[in-house]
Amino acid sequence: MACTEKLDVIETLLEQVPDFAAPLELHRERPAEQRTYEQLLDLLRHQIDRGEAKNQRAQQEDAFKKQLGNITTARGLAGQKNEYQTDGPARS
Repeated sequence: MACTEKLDVIETLLEQVPDFAAPLELHRERPAEQRTYEQLLDLLRHQIDRGEAKNQRAQQEDAFKKQLGNITTARGLAGQKNEYQTDGPARS
């Protein structure tokens, strides 16, 4: 398959995926004779990597918030009295 055919196939596929509209638009801003399918694939890889990094960062932040929430909750509970505890000896 020739380079232009590969490029046409990739562009056709990307037209169907809304998330790749921006990289495709950037690719099409170049003059036609300067466009290659390798450059287009690099743009896509960059966007995918950026999305994965964003998701990983969000997951790490969520895990940190949960961990921080557990520590804060534990500290708050440590300051509360147990309802079964008494201040002194049991009275009859």
